Amino acid sequence: MEKLKTDLVNEASLLGADYSGGEISEDFKQKVEWFNSKNDSEVFVVNNPRELSACLPFEINYDTLISEEERQMLLDGKAVEKEGYEKRFEKNIVAAIIPLIDENRLEGIIYTYIPVDSITVLFKEFAAKWLAAVLLF
Repeated sequence: MEKLKTDLVNEASLLGADYSGGEISEDFKQKVEWFNSKNDSEVFVVNNPRELSACLPFEINYDTLISEEERQMLLDGKAVEKEGYEKRFEKNIVAAIIPLIDENRLEGIIYTYIPVDSITVLFKEFAAKWLAAVLLF
């Protein structure tokens, strides 16, 4: 799982390298969407301020995508790695979140994840092929 987390961080970081500051452009979002369509993991950009804050002291019931602690890590320029059940997606995931920062302001994030079920399926397919190869030779 650690290698997968590292790969997700690297993937998101490479995409984030195309962010040049300021408001997140539609062109940038479209590039990320294109990459998402060609990739096994789910990748998306979030720049909605409500999604990027803990919403305190207002709208306490609003379900944010990142916690206040994660937001602070992102503001510090650090990637956030997650593993486990994510209520928003209603599944177990492995995820990486990369900040898009402009002048110490969190303009957005790149969120990439892969469902744990997908990892299990890929591992089983690999194991079956490996076992078949061993039996043939």
